Amino acid sequence: MQKSQIEFRKATEDDYHVVFSLFSEVQSLHHDAQPDFFRKPEKDELFREFFDKTLESEEQYLILGCLDDKPVGYILFHKWVRPRNIHRLEDPILYIHNLMIKERYRYQGYGGAFIDYAKRTAKELGITRMGIDFWHFNEPARKCFTRQGFKALQHVMWLDL
Repeated sequence: MQKSQIEFRKATEDDYHVVFSLFSEVQSLHHDAQPDFFRKPEKDELFREFFDKTLESEEQYLILGCLDDKPVGYILFHKWVRPRNIHRLEDPILYIHNLMIKERYRYQGYGGAFIDYAKRTAKELGITRMGIDFWHFNEPARKCFTRQGFKALQHVMWLDL
């Protein structure tokens, strides 16, 4: 299968269960890697609120990618202007919060196809910078994002006390 066969569309209320299923798959990976930090996926009021607010927002984009009407994954990004402060210039960016590819479709170029979709959207919005973050344990994500041209700009570290 070629990544060009993916059809992208904005998620709708009808996609609630599909999005949760995809979210659950990736959230389980995070929970398994850091159970003291990440919640187990739960279809609870927090997920419902997240889903509803995401769909209502004009600044956020929850995009499903499908092959023959079967979900491959989703990407969640939003447009915002990072305000100017004493350290930085004002910076309009498109920020990717989540990129999830179903396990059976990983390592086939679909992550890149989702990022290409986000790049096209950013250009349409007149945005010239994109951001993304991922957890240190997620080496496949780092490789994917590096292949797509992302470069580390900041490192964030934690210390448990």
